Amino acid sequence: MLAGNVAVSVSSGSLVITGDGAGNGVSVQQLNSGRYYVTGFSVSGGNTTVNGSLAGKIVSGVTNDINVDLNAGNDVFVMSNRASRRAELAASLSGGTAGPIQPSPEAPSGSVDPGLTRVPKNLSVVTDDDADGVEFTARVGSNDLNGGDHVGGVATITTGNQNDRVIAKNSTIFDDLLIDTGNGNDNVHTDGSGTYDFLYATLGAGNDAFSSDRNWGFHSQIYGGDCHDFISVTNYNFTEEVFLHGGQGDNTINAGNMNAGHVSVWGLSGRDTVNLRNCSSSANFLVDVGESNDDVNLDDVDAAGSLLVYLQGGDDDLDVANSQTGDTLFDGGAGFDNYDNNGGNSLGSPTIINFEA
Repeated sequence: MLAGNVAVSVSSGSLVITGDGAGNGVSVQQLNSGRYYVTGFSVSGGNTTVNGSLAGKIVSGVTNDINVDLNAGNDVFVMSNRASRRAELAASLSGGTAGPIQPSPEAPSGSVDPGLTRVPKNLSVVTDDDADGVEFTARVGSNDLNGGDHVGGVATITTGNQNDRVIAKNSTIFDDLLIDTGNGNDNVHTDGSGTYDFLYATLGAGNDAFSSDRNWGFHSQIYGGDCHDFISVTNYNFTEEVFLHGGQGDNTINAGNMNAGHVSVWGLSGRDTVNLRNCSSSANFLVDVGESNDDVNLDDVDAAGSLLVYLQGGDDDLDVANSQTGDTLFDGGAGFDNYDNNGGNSLGSPTIINFEA
C-alpha cells in the first residue's frame, strides 16, 4: 500500500496535524513548553511522511490546542514522552505492522515530564471509517491558579466506524474525556486516569469492550451500544453518577471497588451477566437487565439510599451477599426466577416480588 502523508503546522497557537486518505502512523512527543516533535512511522508498508519529508518536524509556539484529523485509512496515533511506550503502543495498535519511530534530533528539556505529554488546552483526535488506533498519555488543560477554574481540558477522541482501539493511560483531563468509536468491534481502555468532569464513552453497535482500572472523576457514562458488549471497571471512583449501559445483546458488566453518588447498570434484551463486588453508592443503586435470561451477582454492595434490581422477563438468577441498603426492591419480573440470600446482608425495608424460588 502507498505510504501516507500528514501536514503539520501551528495556527493561532494550536498544533494542527492533518492526514490524507492513506494509512498514517503519527507520533507526538513533547520537547519543552509549547515545543513538540511530530514524526511519521509505517503502518501499511511505507513510512508516513511529514509535510512531504521522511524527517519529522519540530514545532514551537503551541499555547492552545492539539488538533489531529487523520482522515481515511487505517491510522495509528500515539502521544507519549517515553520512546519505549510509543513503540509498544504503535506495535499493539497496528496489529504488529508498525515500523520503528525515529527519535527526535533534539533532546527533551529537563523540565518536561518524562512520561506525560502536556497539552496546553484541548486535545482532539479524529479518524474516518477504518480500523484505527489512538493512544495518549497526557495532561490535558490546566488549573487557572487565579480563578481556580480549569483552562481547556477537553479530550475528544472520535474514530468512526470499523474496529477501533482507544487507550488513555495515566492521564489527567481537567474537564471532559469524550470517546466515540462508532460502529464496529471496538476496544477502549482508560487506566490510571482522572477527569475533573465527565468520562463519557459511546462504543456504537458491535461486540465492544470497555475496561478501566484506577479512574476517578465527577461523572461517568459508558454506553456499549447494541450487540454483545463487555464492560469492566475496577477501582472506579466518581463523585456523582456512574452509568454502565450494555445496550441490546448478551452483555457482561463487571464492577469491583467502585464508589459513586448514583449508580445505574443497564442491559436491554439479551442474556446479561452482572457482577458487582465491593461497590457503594452514597445515594441510589439501580440494576435493570431487561428481557431474557439474566444472571445478577451482588457481593458487598452498599447503597445509602435504595437498592433496586429489576430482572424483567426471562428465567433469571439473583444472588446477594454481604450487602447493606436503605430501602430494597428486588423484582424478578415475568418468568421462572431464583433469588438467593447468601448471608451477611442488611437489607432495609425489603420488598422481594416475582420470584418462584
